[in-house]
Amino acid sequence: MKAIVLTSTLYSDNSYMLNLFTDELGYVSVSVKVGKRSKVRLSHIQPLTLLSVELHGRPSQQVMHVTECAALSGCESIATDISKMLTAQFLAEFLNHTLRLYQRDTALFDFVFDSICRYNSLDRGQANFHLVFLVKLTHYLGFFPNLEGLDSGVCFDLENGCFVRRLPLHNNYLLPKDTIAFVHLLRLDYDTMYLFDVNRQQRNDILDHIIKYYKLHLAEFGDLRSLDVLREL
Repeated sequence: MKAIVLTSTLYSDNSYMLNLFTDELGYVSVSVKVGKRSKVRLSHIQPLTLLSVELHGRPSQQVMHVTECAALSGCESIATDISKMLTAQFLAEFLNHTLRLYQRDTALFDFVFDSICRYNSLDRGQANFHLVFLVKLTHYLGFFPNLEGLDSGVCFDLENGCFVRRLPLHNNYLLPKDTIAFVHLLRLDYDTMYLFDVNRQQRNDILDHIIKYYKLHLAEFGDLRSLDVLREL
């Protein structure tokens, strides 16, 4: 089966615990031996690495075991480009928070898998990739913003995922100036995201809005340890 590496944690000698998102089982935790006596190398367990794996055990088990593992093409530049590598670490942690309750979902898996391949081949616009990816991901998670009511001067209601003319009674909304940038982002895809001309501070502000949006729509999302590193890119 195909798998996407989300996290890896060393727990004894050369043994690691991995969280994977797979095409056949969805989110699974597995154990694996890494080293000279194993077919698995450290390069196989880096964030967002694409693998072909065989697992031993039942999906109902808390932890399964990797019996066969091979890297798939699609991560070469992520492994060598420090900027892409750090962004991949952030996105892998983000996905680990997001996908842990998901079982098999072919459309969701294909979107994430294909997006990673696309990121690997990017030569422009990569600074905006994580923003576009996270917005597009909401399509598959069921809370993409409702575009009805989109007009000049509106606010974006983060709690209800819609555009409104009057300020909501709660505090989870974007003012018109922030809504404008968010709307521009909604209209982008991987081919056009290089046109999104914002500086680092603006990009970080938009990311904060997106993270808040996710936290409002996904229970127990948790904090992101890799966020501070990403802010410096």
